[in-house]
Amino acid sequence: MLNEGSALHFDLNEMPENERMPLWRDVFRPLFDVEPISDGGAFGGQLSVARLGRALVVRCTGERQRFVRSIGHAAATGLDHIVVQAFLQGGAEAQCAGRAVRIDPGDIALLDLGHPTVIETEAFRSVMLLLPRDLIAGTLGQGTLHGMVLPARLTMTRLFESHLSTLATVATTMDRLEADAALKSAVLMLERTSALVSDNFPDSLQMMRTTCRLSILDYIDANLSDHRLTPTRLADAFRMSRATLYRLFGKDGGVAALIQNRRLDRCYMEITRPSRGGRVSISEVAYTHGFTSDAHFSRAFRRRFGLSPREARARSREAAPAPVSLPARRDAETLAHWLASLRRSPAATN
Repeated sequence: MLNEGSALHFDLNEMPENERMPLWRDVFRPLFDVEPISDGGAFGGQLSVARLGRALVVRCTGERQRFVRSIGHAAATGLDHIVVQAFLQGGAEAQCAGRAVRIDPGDIALLDLGHPTVIETEAFRSVMLLLPRDLIAGTLGQGTLHGMVLPARLTMTRLFESHLSTLATVATTMDRLEADAALKSAVLMLERTSALVSDNFPDSLQMMRTTCRLSILDYIDANLSDHRLTPTRLADAFRMSRATLYRLFGKDGGVAALIQNRRLDRCYMEITRPSRGGRVSISEVAYTHGFTSDAHFSRAFRRRFGLSPREARARSREAAPAPVSLPARRDAETLAHWLASLRRSPAATN
């Protein structure tokens, strides 16, 4: 576990120009693939990251750049979080699961790391809160957050932005109880502000459905390697009809499709995981996660990620370490560890 008071700082302007972009890519790799949008000048940026209870609060300044998160990237990193990003200066154009979104200075954008995203920023200064999904799943509707923009014209948005900026300033000075209280306040402000933008703020029945859905997802993730995991077994385990179960996951294409996609995501993680003493064969990864036919697995994998399992493994082998100084690389690895520590355990019950 991370200790409150921990912080990491990255300042590209203090580094040789040839090390700046490689480090920036390393730092953001768990979240996005990053490419500069060159204007002919040297690339610069600053990033400060601090722990806030089960979340991370981030201050970021950067030049024009493109952030990309594909389905394959999401599967490989395993992060399932919501990013709340207040653009203090500068704005961005985004494609959120195929939907065009404009983010103006002063707006707050909500991004779901479980969905594909492309963001092209202007030179910007922002503060971000990285929230584990389960912290908000009981009070905010499923599928309504990705690409939502809280406009600067709303008083609540400006208050929320001020709260986020203050959190970024004082996060390292708070103890655990203070951090938990501050995070709960931030989530409450997110709920109230998003309610002014969306007509889908859930009633108590929706909250109950969301909680039930989250429990079922936990069960699915904890049993992905069990070949007997089927919609019928889920219906029996949670004492509900197949029709009710389907309604909960209708937006996912149904329960069977959801199970297969989460199995494929887990396989992607295993296939592209760095080798430690030899990699498990692709066929074994597929069988371990419920696929009994190599051909069926390969077709399903390509439909989801746009490349074959062998191509995914080959790409992961081609990823060479960035040529940056050892202290900077260690800090980037520490940040990746921090992000990994915030993952919600599939079998979590608390």
